[in-house]
Amino acid sequence: MLATTWWRYATLFCCGLISLLGTHSLVAQESASKDLQQMLRAGEFTTALDLASEQTDPQLRDRMYSEIAGAQHSGDTGLNAFDTLARIQDDNLRFGSFDRITDYGGNGFGNDGFGGGQNNQGNQGGVTAQDFTELMNLIQETIDPDSWEQNGGNGRMMPFPSGVWVDSTGTMKRIERDKSGRLDRVRDQVTLEDESLATTVELRKVSLARLERELQMRAAAGKPVPEEMKHLAGIYQLKFIILYPETRDVVIAGPAGPWHYDKLGRAVNTSTGQPVLNLDDLVVCLKNARQNSGQFTCSIDPRQQNLADAKQFVDTTSMKGSAFRKELQARLGKMDVTVGGIDASTHASRVIVEADYRMKLIGLGVEPTVSGLDNYFERIQLTESGDLPEMDQLVRWWFTMDYDSVQTNSDRTVFELNGQGVKLLSESEFWDQTGERQHTGTSSAPAKGFADDFTKRFPEIASTDPVFGQLKNLFDCAIASSIIHKEGLDKKVNWNLAFLAGSAKPGLLSYQVDVAQVPVQVDSILGQRVITHREGRSTRRHTISGFGGGVEFDASKQVSGDKIKVTKTSELSDSRTAAAPKKSAPETWSSSWSWD
Repeated sequence: MLATTWWRYATLFCCGLISLLGTHSLVAQESASKDLQQMLRAGEFTTALDLASEQTDPQLRDRMYSEIAGAQHSGDTGLNAFDTLARIQDDNLRFGSFDRITDYGGNGFGNDGFGGGQNNQGNQGGVTAQDFTELMNLIQETIDPDSWEQNGGNGRMMPFPSGVWVDSTGTMKRIERDKSGRLDRVRDQVTLEDESLATTVELRKVSLARLERELQMRAAAGKPVPEEMKHLAGIYQLKFIILYPETRDVVIAGPAGPWHYDKLGRAVNTSTGQPVLNLDDLVVCLKNARQNSGQFTCSIDPRQQNLADAKQFVDTTSMKGSAFRKELQARLGKMDVTVGGIDASTHASRVIVEADYRMKLIGLGVEPTVSGLDNYFERIQLTESGDLPEMDQLVRWWFTMDYDSVQTNSDRTVFELNGQGVKLLSESEFWDQTGERQHTGTSSAPAKGFADDFTKRFPEIASTDPVFGQLKNLFDCAIASSIIHKEGLDKKVNWNLAFLAGSAKPGLLSYQVDVAQVPVQVDSILGQRVITHREGRSTRRHTISGFGGGVEFDASKQVSGDKIKVTKTSELSDSRTAAAPKKSAPETWSSSWSWD
């Protein structure tokens, strides 16, 4: 009885103490708020900032910064208001603070802070016009100067480097490569604001929440996106996604180093030649994970009527040689390009379309690749004559994901991607008199052999052909984005991705990815080979006159259910501890978005 009574009084005492502590905390907050209001009315902003920085409650501190920024803006001290907003750690509150004190009709932040001008070039992501001004001027000065629009001609250049370009009709074509070397001096010029990123490291870390805040501030100030942000600090392989609730960070990490631009405008690591990650691609994937569950596709397909015309021609013609080939190419005409799940005008879309088209050029022997990888026709020659495909057969090749696993630790705060990421699949199709394509569910030996060997040698191929490295990077970004969304990593740190991947109105509060002309069609690829039969010394002309396929990616298959494997070892947790960000003061946030 006595023990029970003692315990009851002890419990009441503890509850009372907790109540008193809670009341004291509220009183302290109210006192601080009253002091803040007095300072703001007196225009004592420096003292107000000192008071806010002294608060141990991060929510109270952020609210005070928001109030100070509003008062600074009302007092027409835009630069100070900008600096104060930069200190807010809670991106939801920072987002709302922008919404309250800025005008999104084009009169928001300028180059000198709040309300200071119309220059919004800094809002644009990806590759901006200023990045390639020198290259464009060089071309205009050396290649038929009178033909350019600026000099009275009709020629015009758009600053969207890629391995392909798209004309005004939406037809995708290959870019002719400069073999003279005179453009290399422009290509190699990459100016980094942070010289520390010029070093090669085994693991570089990027906090996506901190990066978003820095990008938002730069957009608000009318500043361009620097190279190191466009290319995510030079990371060329995404290995880890790490959660740090204690510092409110979601981090991506991987090997990194300095980079330059190759002859087709791709940013590639100077040592390995591997393409570095692309911020625009990551933003597209973050949106895709939210809106389409990590699914996207592209397809390049022959048109039904064109197939019907081509079949009729093949069945009835007596033409041979180059005349036959030329007429068949004309009958096949254009093929349709379709992109689903992501915006077709983005860099990510151009990557999957170009990678698909380039792979088919290699598969049909139109363009070379790594030594020893036989194309489709070379494999036909190695088969028995009875296994030769018929003239009405189509080859369908398509890329999909190839991850061995995604591993996580017991508390699911670190995730590791394992596997090469990309594989190639195949199927044989047939087309009838009407051009209707018939699926078989199987693949011929030559088509499957090429797909299998392409997959086995994918890392080697990607090292010599950067577009496939870009495809792999895009797949990695898509898996990482799906992990963030599926596991709720953003919610666990109270990060809403409002600027990078939210549904904010265009302008200052939404990151604008680079866009270009949408590819909607491409010339058909025609491959042909005269094949000698082993029996009778007879010859037979064999032509592949079309193909289908593309890219099919579904991240939900990799990150759902038991697909993410929990490891019992401490290796991942140890990696997380070693990669932890340093706790920096709010006023130094701009230099802490990446670290080694």
